[in-house]
Amino acid sequence: MFQAFVSAPFQVDGLGSTSTHDHHAHAKNMMRQVLLTRPGERVNRPQFGCPLYQHLFHSEDEGLAAAAQHEVRDSLNRYLSDVLKVHDVRVAIEGARLEVTVVYNLLGDDTRRTAHFVR
Repeated sequence: MFQAFVSAPFQVDGLGSTSTHDHHAHAKNMMRQVLLTRPGERVNRPQFGCPLYQHLFHSEDEGLAAAAQHEVRDSLNRYLSDVLKVHDVRVAIEGARLEVTVVYNLLGDDTRRTAHFVR
């Protein structure tokens, strides 16, 4: 069964209707929202988010990347465990460039997918 979700941010498609996307695009948008929200940024949900930004501009080492990977996995499992299962997380931090790769599958679907985020 196909389920459509309203695009976030809200958009209008070429026909003047509300733009939608499928469950996989919705899951990727939710992951992006968790990863790019700093804890304390939301007034009513101060714990929501992932503390990735605290690692930017630090010296690059394996310990820093391992800590960031743990934080990403922990945040995604905490806020999206009812939607997806995380299998692998890779984080690369180079100065102000942040790359996160998440291997996951949606619950109820055994197909593994990869989401790549660059900031």
